Formats: sequence, C-alpha cells, structure tokens
Amino acid sequence: MRVRTRLRDAARFAAYRVGVRNASHLRPWPTGTWNDDWQAGTWDYMADTAEAPRYALLAGLILSEGSPGTVLDIGCGSGTLRHHLHPDSFTSYRGVDIAPSAIERAASAGYERSTFACTDASTQPLDPAETVVLNEVAYLVADPAAFIADVGRLVVPGGRLIASIYRHPGDIVHWRALDRVGLATERIWVRNKNPSAPYGTRIVSYRMP
Repeated sequence: MRVRTRLRDAARFAAYRVGVRNASHLRPWPTGTWNDDWQAGTWDYMADTAEAPRYALLAGLILSEGSPGTVLDIGCGSGTLRHHLHPDSFTSYRGVDIAPSAIERAASAGYERSTFACTDASTQPLDPAETVVLNEVAYLVADPAAFIADVGRLVVPGGRLIASIYRHPGDIVHWRALDRVGLATERIWVRNKNPSAPYGTRIVSYRMP
C-alpha cells in the first residue's frame, strides 16, 4: 500500500475514533448488485485458502463454549461458514442472505440440520437463536446502529452474538454499537492477504444479558 494511502487512512481512522467525522458516507450495495456479483463469481474467493483462517476463527469462537445450540448466520452468502462447522456441533443452523444466487448455492450443498433463506435481515423479521453471527454485514445496511440493536434482540437471553468486521475508517462506529448490546468476552484480530482488507479483520464474541 502506498505511503500516501496509509497516511490518508490513518487520518480517517483517527477522525472517526474521536467523533470528528461520522460514517455516513458508507452506503449499502443494492440487492441486485449482490446477486449479480454472486452469479459472476466475485465473492468466490471467500472459500479460498486465504480466507480459511478467518472462517476457522469464527467457527472456533462459535464452538468455544460448548454447543452453540441454534445458530443464525446473517449474510451467510454461499454457506462458507457453515462449511467450517461440524454437523454434530450445533442443534440447527439457519443462513440468510439477500442474494438468491448465493442462497441457491448454499442450499444445494445439502448441509445437515441446516436451512437457507433469501431474506433481508435489515427489514424482515427473523426468529431468535442462541448464537447469532454477523459476518461482514454490519457496515452494509442503511442504519448500522439500529440494525445491530435489532440483531441483539434476536439473541436469546444468555446467548451469544459473534461479529466479524474488516478494519476500515469508520469501523469504530459499528464496534461502539455492538459494545452497547452485549458484553465482549473474546476479541481477536486476524490479517491475511485479502487486498480489500489491508488492515486485517476484528472478530469479537459478545455474551447477551
């Protein structure tokens, strides 16, 4: 990464952190764009070996305190996270995503005790679960704070919310919203060769009251 880009991003990180600037420039992608991208194979790299460590950490956190019970994976894509979960480790798994083509691929894998649905989690109601996963989703909705608060209410009392967000200027806004809904019990930082996430990714497990 060029020095000028690093300096620019450092300034942006600092501005967001102290509240001088908000994250209002971050906008969700249109639903049609997501579906077109999945059909074109844009997101196929999520199943590559370079992303495997991040998914392994997500799966490890999900299973770190025994059986996660019922799992709700919001923004599941083509089911990559489900691929990393042993079928005997949970009661049931539900994956939702706004891209029909991604859901079709996930459902066609035939995963045990798993269901997939094309659903916009920011506007459509979902059933509660004992473990809810937000994997690179929080920054893609129109109102992240309201969305995160709603997701927190989907976790049954005493359950867990596990979030993964790549480090970018403005991510502090989303972490502050997440810190308001639960108690962080594990915080992990991982970095791979993904050019879209040059500063790595933060993964946090929250315990709900």
